[in-house]
Amino acid sequence: MNMSIQGCRGFAILLVFSLHVYGAATTAGWMEPFSESSLRFRIMMGSAAGVEIFFIISGYLAVASIRKANGFSRYLVNRIIRVYPVFLVLHLLVFTMGPLIGYKWLKDISLIAYIFHFFTNLFLLPGVFKIPIAQPLAWALSYIMAFYLLWGMVFAAYTARHESRVSIIIFLIAAALSLVFIYYRPRAIFFLVGLAAYYTEPFIKKNFNTQMLSSFLAISCLAIMLMMLSISGYKNLMYIAVASLFGYVFSVLFITNDHFVKRIMNMRWLVNLGNISYSFFLIHTFVMFPMKAIFKNLDCLYAHQYLSISAFAGISFVASFLLSIVMYRYIETGFVRRYLEKKVSVWNQGKDGP
Repeated sequence: MNMSIQGCRGFAILLVFSLHVYGAATTAGWMEPFSESSLRFRIMMGSAAGVEIFFIISGYLAVASIRKANGFSRYLVNRIIRVYPVFLVLHLLVFTMGPLIGYKWLKDISLIAYIFHFFTNLFLLPGVFKIPIAQPLAWALSYIMAFYLLWGMVFAAYTARHESRVSIIIFLIAAALSLVFIYYRPRAIFFLVGLAAYYTEPFIKKNFNTQMLSSFLAISCLAIMLMMLSISGYKNLMYIAVASLFGYVFSVLFITNDHFVKRIMNMRWLVNLGNISYSFFLIHTFVMFPMKAIFKNLDCLYAHQYLSISAFAGISFVASFLLSIVMYRYIETGFVRRYLEKKVSVWNQGKDGP
């Protein structure tokens, strides 16, 4: 895996984490929310675009992933194996403990509603569809799985377009569904940014010398992208589309050059954080939930605003980091590599056999 891409994942998770620290601090009463008209508020809301950076990376890597899988079904199975192990552990935790501790809408839930929401959340429908969500950040996984499905269909059907008319029909249907998906869920456009960066990378490298001022331009485009998304409220399609153009320029500059920004992303600690970023992304809100409850009962911290926020952020980060390492080693990669990938390998051999 490209170290700078992993470092970019680490940077993205820091953005998301900082936003959730701000959210916890304001709802706990440790600080007053920033004015919505202030620059500080716009900058903080721009941190939510860490998710868009994940989407760009997913789009950029999607082509190589499906080519390596050598088939739509294998590609989709590989993506499910990538997404589900960590998610499933937390899904079972939420639906086991949620009703017991009265977590959000799981409090006093009926059996029929429990079964319905268990399976709709299991299949990652909330996010793409307006269904109550149990894991707050799983909406991003809903987008990602929808992208994997639609992209896999588009790629496979387009590749086989000369072999049958059915493939052409499937391609047109999948392409139309993709446009509908982006129209109703505009943030999904950043998957296309990653795809565009992948396909135009050879042309850019061959025909343009983007080394000059590349660090300045990359930082500027990233900052404009974050600010445009913040202003859009992550809902306005026009603003998001413009932001995606700056996201594309940032992505191309980042991929095609060895510059200051790329060297920052190659820093070991950021790469290590990027390695566990998926587990960290899902786990850190689970850590923050009890931490916030504990810190709210420490009355002495209310007199020391920055102390309380710093302590909460520091302890939550360290705890999330350590739990993510465990999840990464034993669930995200350990369990997958020892069991699931072995099963899939046997399945693939069976399909390839006589």
